Amino acid sequence: MSGGSSQPTGGAASDVEAIRDACVSKHIRVNYKSSLNGIKRWIVEELSKENANTGRFFDDHGELVLTEFTMFPSLCGEVNMMGVLQLCLASLVQHAHYLLTHLPNNYALLSTDVIRNPVVLKDGARAGK
Repeated sequence: MSGGSSQPTGGAASDVEAIRDACVSKHIRVNYKSSLNGIKRWIVEELSKENANTGRFFDDHGELVLTEFTMFPSLCGEVNMMGVLQLCLASLVQHAHYLLTHLPNNYALLSTDVIRNPVVLKDGARAGK
């Protein structure tokens, strides 16, 4: 994964990287790479204290193997999953007020944009009508 790309280096990959560079600003690419570096650092410095099997997160070049972060690998190829997930998100947005009033304040879901962003809530309310 050179330069924040998940593509191998070489012939066709250079075309992919040229397209990426034309579509994604350098600032965004730098932030993405910085985020990946933060994840690497967390794995090495923190996760390794609890789990000695951190090697699975890295390839032979020390780059992150992003597929290791797939929560349900067996569902990745499920063609209908996107629609199901969209319905799940829509339900969360539609029930945001209930969730905010009935879940503990430190509940992780309550700190997400799905629940906190007024634009998302407004869009969700409009879509539900």
